[in-house]
Amino acid sequence: MKRFCLFISTVVLFVLCLVLMSSCATELDAPKNFKFDMAKQILSWDQSRGASGYTIVIGTEEVVTRSTSYSLENLEAGEYVIRIKANGDGENTKDSEFTEYPFTREYETGLRYKLINNNQEYQLVGIGTATGDVVMESVYRGKPVTEIAPSALAGNSRITSFVIGEHVKEIGKKAFYNSKAMVSVTIPEGVTTIAPSAFQTCTKLLSVTIPSTVTALPDYAFGYCRALQSVTIGANVKTIGLKAFTDCESLTSVVIPDSVVSLGSDAFSNCDVLASVTLSKNMLAVPANAFYRCKGLTEVKMGDQITSIGAYAFGDCEKLAAVTLPASLETIGDYAFTSCKELAEVNIGTNVREIGAYAFYNTKIYNDSADVVYVGDWIVGCKNVEITQEQLEEQLREETVGLGTAAFFQCKGIEEVMLPNVKYIGDYAFAECTGLLGYSFTCFSEELETIGDYAFYGCTLIDSFNFGTALKAIETYAFYGCVRLNEVSLPATLTKIGTRAFNDTGIYTAASGLVYADKWVVASKSGSGDIAIKDGTVGISDYCFYRQYIGNVTFPNSLHTIGRAAFFECVLIGVDQLPTGLKTIGDYAFYNCAYGMFGGEDLILELPTGLETIGRSAFYQAQLCGVVVPGTVKNIGDYAFWGCWLLGAPEIMDGDGNLVANGKVVLGEGIESIGSRAFFGCAGLDTIVIPNSVTTLGQRVFNKCLALKNVTVGSGLSKIGDYMFYNCVSIENITLTNGVIEIGNYAFRGCEKLKNIDFGTSVTTIGDFAFLGCTSLK
Repeated sequence: MKRFCLFISTVVLFVLCLVLMSSCATELDAPKNFKFDMAKQILSWDQSRGASGYTIVIGTEEVVTRSTSYSLENLEAGEYVIRIKANGDGENTKDSEFTEYPFTREYETGLRYKLINNNQEYQLVGIGTATGDVVMESVYRGKPVTEIAPSALAGNSRITSFVIGEHVKEIGKKAFYNSKAMVSVTIPEGVTTIAPSAFQTCTKLLSVTIPSTVTALPDYAFGYCRALQSVTIGANVKTIGLKAFTDCESLTSVVIPDSVVSLGSDAFSNCDVLASVTLSKNMLAVPANAFYRCKGLTEVKMGDQITSIGAYAFGDCEKLAAVTLPASLETIGDYAFTSCKELAEVNIGTNVREIGAYAFYNTKIYNDSADVVYVGDWIVGCKNVEITQEQLEEQLREETVGLGTAAFFQCKGIEEVMLPNVKYIGDYAFAECTGLLGYSFTCFSEELETIGDYAFYGCTLIDSFNFGTALKAIETYAFYGCVRLNEVSLPATLTKIGTRAFNDTGIYTAASGLVYADKWVVASKSGSGDIAIKDGTVGISDYCFYRQYIGNVTFPNSLHTIGRAAFFECVLIGVDQLPTGLKTIGDYAFYNCAYGMFGGEDLILELPTGLETIGRSAFYQAQLCGVVVPGTVKNIGDYAFWGCWLLGAPEIMDGDGNLVANGKVVLGEGIESIGSRAFFGCAGLDTIVIPNSVTTLGQRVFNKCLALKNVTVGSGLSKIGDYMFYNCVSIENITLTNGVIEIGNYAFRGCEKLKNIDFGTSVTTIGDFAFLGCTSLK
């Protein structure tokens, strides 16, 4: 009994000790200082001293963790009170009280986003778990969604409709490409950029409205959206790109707003049921294949400023029965209306100057015509190459004003053509008409203006030709192979003779050295030595001295035209001065004459007062130390002085260290525009003064002018274009006039010595990376 009482006493004493010990355990501090990472959806708090872990209670779920953070990523959308306590060790510490943290889990679509722009905005990058009808987040985890990344949703088959967030500015390339199930998409006002192929091949998309904030619809934007039935193009869209709506087989009508100034080729090609088209009043051209194979097209309303209709623009529009062409129209391209089988009525305005090959082939006009096919006062073809002279005379109309491309190509039975009012003879119009006699062309109009490429190619019986008094252009190979043509009289109005226009004629065969067609030099048979062009000569034909080894060239002051590529890549050419009567220096005129010398002893070429045109690449890589451009030149072409590495160098020394020349570039007041890359790579150029009259500078005009130090910008310029002074490593100071309002992208990139720039008072825009690498700019 005593032993039993002792045992009971020991147990009671032990229990009392435990109670006393537990009553001495310390209660932990409750979690506090909660922080919530919105982007990662992670809740965190300060560590509670002595805690062995934490108990988190969310609804009926209880989680124990040793971490001081917990992800709320997987919670369903809704309102929560999250309870968290610190856990004791059961001996020295005991659990804290619960701390409550109210939390709202916002609804999320499941789309994937990433932070951009210094973590201030989000970009949509993937479909994630989203499905069905999706209204994307305008604000995601506290920050706006401003972009949809390239290919973000490409190739998905789960999204049936999509509403783009109100803060999105840019829709990336192929963002929705081949979204197979998407029936509708809502593009909000505020979107400014839709990249190429953004919605291409969304084959179930039914309709789309382009907001007014979009200014360009790029290439393939909605191409191959075969179910697309309607499109509303915003009122500020200026350009519609290549194949933007090609193969939209269900599209029934389209109105191109007057804001649009250019349309890409194939923009609406193969839109099978497209019935009605209204074109912008401000478009200048309907490009090639624009509405090709729109087999349901019945109505076209054209703007009143269109000057050209491209090749196949309306080809295979089978139901198009009539079309009214604007009075502004000048050219109709090859096959423009070919196979418009119902086309029976077309008006041709008085400004049309060129109609391409087979432009109206297989139309009702063509198929119901006699052998000689007329559209208005134009002959556009001959259905019978075996046509006889008698048949021709019965069908020709005295009021004919033009001959389309290949109008009588290879009609060998024609001997004589009586067309006293013709102004335009198209390309290949009489090519290989070997029966044509020379005297027949005395009956052509005195008002004849153009003779096209290969127009009389291979007409071996022609021995004379009346060129009239108004002729402006004889194009490439126009009389090539007219072996009996021994003499011509060309009018003073002529400003162009194309490449080899009189080669293999009697004129060419009889000549030695320079070949003259009246007062024009049209070829050079010598191929080397000095050249003295005779007095009275007024023009040099295109490619006349192409790639020849020639010495000094002497020009008569009567010369007004140096044609395209006339001295292209001529070696060792020397030009002391150009004639005082010169008006035109054609494209590529002295291109890559890298081993020639221009400007005489001082190597300064003073272009004559009265010069009007300096063409593209006219002095590309020429050996030229200085140039003076008169103010009568309105436009300096793209690449005009590209790579003239000595141009403008203040001191030019010979191999012995003697001063040879002081280079300079002087631009006359009156010049209005300077083309892209016009002085690119002129490494010696030290100083440039841009006249006040210049209003337009193209891109990269002075790019890589490594020695350029002094720049004066005239008051007429409003924009410093993209890459304008890129890598001009010697520039130290720039002063802009108060007229400049914009500095383009990369404009002064790499100008490592630039120390000071005065922006004036009118600059409002500075482009991307405009001063990148300007390490001296303080």
